Amino acid sequence: MALTLTLQVGEGFYVNGRRWYVESFDDDGIRLIGPPKIEGGLPQRTWITEKESVEIEPEVFAQEGFIPEMGCRIALDAPRNIAILRDELFKRGVQGAQGGNNISGKRS
Repeated sequence: MALTLTLQVGEGFYVNGRRWYVESFDDDGIRLIGPPKIEGGLPQRTWITEKESVEIEPEVFAQEGFIPEMGCRIALDAPRNIAILRDELFKRGVQGAQGGNNISGKRS
């Protein structure tokens, strides 16, 4: 099931407690920065486009939907047992932020 977020540069979301954020976006796609794959490693840099989805975390796929007037739109597809929360909900300590099916938008 897909969750769609509209974000600006610097804004992000958490996938099971791991933060991803928008570094930049343009007509060609969105540059996401995520946590290191291994502790102490470099942050992940992932380019997503509208042409195909990219696995950013196990079982979590991201794809672009560009809307220049509003920021960038990211569609996230994941099983319901994977928690996906916008920055502000995660920081407020929304229940289930470390796992479960709480989300910060509408899944279709």
